Amino acid sequence: MLLVCVQCIGAQEPAKSEMQEHQFDFWIGEWNVYKFGTDTIAGISSIKPILDHKTIEENYQNLKYKYKGKSLNTYNPKTKKWEQFWVDNSGLRLYMTGTYKNGKMILSDCDTNENCNRITWTNMGDGTVRQEWEQSKDKGKTWRKVFDGHYKKRE
Repeated sequence: MLLVCVQCIGAQEPAKSEMQEHQFDFWIGEWNVYKFGTDTIAGISSIKPILDHKTIEENYQNLKYKYKGKSLNTYNPKTKKWEQFWVDNSGLRLYMTGTYKNGKMILSDCDTNENCNRITWTNMGDGTVRQEWEQSKDKGKTWRKVFDGHYKKRE
C-alpha cells in the first residue's frame, strides 16, 4: 500500500539563507527595556519585520532622557553575516556585522575601527532578550560594558 502526502508534493525545504534570515526573529516585539538584573526601566523598544521580512527595524526610546535611536538589521547571504546600521539623535552611527550562534547574535565593528563596539543579543529562552553593549579602545583586546539591557514584552 502506497500513501501519498498531497501537501508534501512540491514542498521544499526553505533555502538555508531563508532560514538564516529568521535567526534574529527572537528580538521582534514590543518591549520594555530594563537595566539587567533590576526593575529599573531604561526605555522602550519596538522591533518589527519590514520589507517582506527581509529586514528587522528597531525603534528605541529612552524614557528618562530625550535619547532615541533606530536600527536596520538584515542577513547578507553573500557574506553569510548579519548587518546592522544604527543611527540616533546624538549623531552616533554604527555599522556592525556578525553572526548568530548558540542563541546569541553578536555584531561588531572591530574589523574597521580601533575604537570598536560589540553588541550581543541573547535569547534567554523565557521570551526575554538580554542585550550587552561593550566598547574597546584596543581593537577588541579588552572590553568595557556600556549597556546591559533586559528586554521584556510589554503587556
